[in-house]
Amino acid sequence: MERTRTTTKHRWAWSLVLTASILVAVLVWLPWLGGGWIPKLQAFGLWLLVLPLALGLIALFQRRWAVAAVLFTCLLAGSAASINPQVPPASTDAGGATLTVMSFNALKAGADPDALAEAIRQADPDVLVLVETSEPLHAALARRGAIGALKFRSAQAPAGGERDTVIFSRYPLTERSEELASAATGWHSLPVAELQLPQGLITVAGIHIFPPLHDATRWNQGLEALAQWSQQEHGTPVILAGDFNAVRAHPQYRRATTGFTESSGLWPNTSWPALGKVPAVIEIDHILVKDAAAQRFETSAIKGSDHLGVVSELMINP
Repeated sequence: MERTRTTTKHRWAWSLVLTASILVAVLVWLPWLGGGWIPKLQAFGLWLLVLPLALGLIALFQRRWAVAAVLFTCLLAGSAASINPQVPPASTDAGGATLTVMSFNALKAGADPDALAEAIRQADPDVLVLVETSEPLHAALARRGAIGALKFRSAQAPAGGERDTVIFSRYPLTERSEELASAATGWHSLPVAELQLPQGLITVAGIHIFPPLHDATRWNQGLEALAQWSQQEHGTPVILAGDFNAVRAHPQYRRATTGFTESSGLWPNTSWPALGKVPAVIEIDHILVKDAAAQRFETSAIKGSDHLGVVSELMINP
């Protein structure tokens, strides 16, 4: 009798385990907001996969082969959304260009100017996207000689409080205003610029999407605006760089970046929250490319912000 009760308990326990693991696997494919709770959980979707991984190993140890198979299927299904298949590198002949792009959220312009200036000097970017930035911060960087080579830039921030992102460029820049305006994004307008490289034109958009707070409606609106804009961009290579407040496990993010390649590689490279000795846990700062290829990606810690700076070396064939 006791043995039957124990067996029944185990069956109930494994049934609960399987149900929870299936929910974790399905989570990253749900397009609904669920009052804002679903996007918040999806942000940590990869970490939640520790559940089917750990329990799958336990099931293998106990020789519960069918249970283990279901758990590892859940693991694969849940992680598939975050895997980024890499496209072949762009050809380096016929006038291809190497372009280094750096993006950094300065946390309401509170980043340490000395640390940021040093990070910029180390990266030596051709394109710099600063998010949550300010003109006093730019002046401090200029005094430190950090942006002298980046002679071209998009409009000032803040511009009437409607913009907090600026694109700096080594190459001549023409801003295309009102393409991702506040009315479309539900928050700040996003700068879009055409850069005239010696090899031809490229398009760069500086991204800052409203975080998925409350019911996540404004977050969804910003990503939807980006999706509509990016699907219409043809004819030149396109770079998206900035703070998306979204991860690959968000279906809305995957839709907004369809056709783009993550420069951080096959697996997410975490960038937030950067809290000193505690490592960042999710990737919300991205550099993505279309009609180009990523050659290198790295992050850098910069005092005064809870974001890591992200840097990517791209191969462009305009």
